[in-house]
Amino acid sequence: MLEEVASALRRNNFAVHIAANRKEALQKALSLIPEGATVGLGGSVTNQEIGLLAALRKGNWRLIDQYEEGIDAEESMRRRRMGVVADVFVCGTNAVTKQGWLVNVDGIGNRVAGLIFGGKKVVVVVGRNKVVEDLDAAWERIRPIAPLNAARVGAPTPCTKDGVCHDCNSPGR
Repeated sequence: MLEEVASALRRNNFAVHIAANRKEALQKALSLIPEGATVGLGGSVTNQEIGLLAALRKGNWRLIDQYEEGIDAEESMRRRRMGVVADVFVCGTNAVTKQGWLVNVDGIGNRVAGLIFGGKKVVVVVGRNKVVEDLDAAWERIRPIAPLNAARVGAPTPCTKDGVCHDCNSPGR
């Protein structure tokens, strides 16, 4: 199934690299980011899990880090805006279909902005768990995870209280 998705992504003009494991995914992602480049971030648990955020903080890049400890919400938002137009924008995706479509739901919007308009180069790291059959399956995957993400970032949305996606139809979005 991975090769099928990779072929579809290539038909949609994406460069695709398949990694055997997290370590290889980390190495490949880092190899795509030129030394000294400014790097912006879209929220991604996948990138945290493979160690990409930690590596970017230690490496020879100019990371625009909206997650840096000690900064306030205003500074974090300023960095998110700056990150969208960095030399390289690094993010994940909520789902990728067999047709080669990236499917995303974004709370603030910086990830989708960076993905569709942002940096000169965009690196999207996608775990095998994100690969789905079609758009309907993408939404089936996203809806149960959205409340977990909302809770993780402290969003005051109804789903953080009841664990059910309400399609972000609330003032706290």
